[in-house]
Amino acid sequence: MCEVCDFYKKLTPASKADPAIGPNSARTIYGYYHEGDAEVLASFYPKVGQALIGNIASLINHPRLLEVAGLVELVERYLESSFSKLRDVAINVVSNPLSIFFWSPRDQTVHRVKTLESEMMHGAMEKMALRRGSIDLINDLLGSRHNIAVTYGCSCCAIAVAASDLPYLYASEYYRQREGLGRLFDSDVLTTHGKLFGGVSVSDVPQQVLDASADFGLEEVMSYSRFSKASQAVLAANPVTPDLSEAMAEVRRFLLGCNPAAVAA
Repeated sequence: MCEVCDFYKKLTPASKADPAIGPNSARTIYGYYHEGDAEVLASFYPKVGQALIGNIASLINHPRLLEVAGLVELVERYLESSFSKLRDVAINVVSNPLSIFFWSPRDQTVHRVKTLESEMMHGAMEKMALRRGSIDLINDLLGSRHNIAVTYGCSCCAIAVAASDLPYLYASEYYRQREGLGRLFDSDVLTTHGKLFGGVSVSDVPQQVLDASADFGLEEVMSYSRFSKASQAVLAANPVTPDLSEAMAEVRRFLLGCNPAAVAA
């Protein structure tokens, strides 16, 4: 009897919609960051600059391209004063909502649209929100350089704000309602009754829809357009085929430790 063999017979291969490595073994836009990416990104983000982009990436444990590009987009927006227009928020805030959460003028109900560009940032920023050690280090760096902190709102937005203004942001009615109502009417809720949509670019969204959102305006449209162009430019200018063979020995030691029985199996 082979318990492990029986276990494998029960398994079925799984797949993901946005793989990090393509069929040709080259990285996709969802794949790993490479040190050569900083120069390309700097051409889109001159206020952040190549050196700081490299510094940010170095503080992320095995960074992905979109994680670095997403953070840099937030910081560039703050440095260029491309602030979000948030009702009753008196401080300067950059907020990139990870979908368009709006009141439908057509159907007179709440809808959510996942645009092509915001979806590129969505998964990357959710991962960064979980990288607490890296975010703390990055915020120490950004705080010392520019008094900027990166933070997140659930359901969902990526935010850059003055580090000294973080308490005000968290106490604001906007932040409380954005998290609360966004979660109450989240994607997994709205999909049940056909109120969750996708398949469009931010450039396709009518002004009337933007006006019916609390935090997605022309600044965010321009931001997502730049973020998408920058990330695609990196992929075109710096093709990378990752070699994971060198990491196999390291991951084997990490997973098995010094357990002789596990190594023998």
